[in-house]
Amino acid sequence: MILAVVKELVARHSKDELDQAIAKFEADLTNTLNVAGADDGEKLSNLLAAAGIRARVDQGMSVNDAIREHSQRVRSILSKPAKKPTP
Repeated sequence: MILAVVKELVARHSKDELDQAIAKFEADLTNTLNVAGADDGEKLSNLLAAAGIRARVDQGMSVNDAIREHSQRVRSILSKPAKKPTP
């Protein structure tokens, strides 16, 4: 996730626009919003982060608080130990 890209997406686009861009990108890798990123995974990550943050902003949260909350959620997911497969 590139924070500057995510902030720009949140500032310029509605949640619906971001959701439509995500759907189009997932369907056929069309980058309708010209999202920056080193590869397709990073571009999708930027779109998904922006959509989640935009949803919180639309509910009244400040952009900085929404970014902080999103980052904390991502860190908590990444810090969980991997589950061992059950036999």
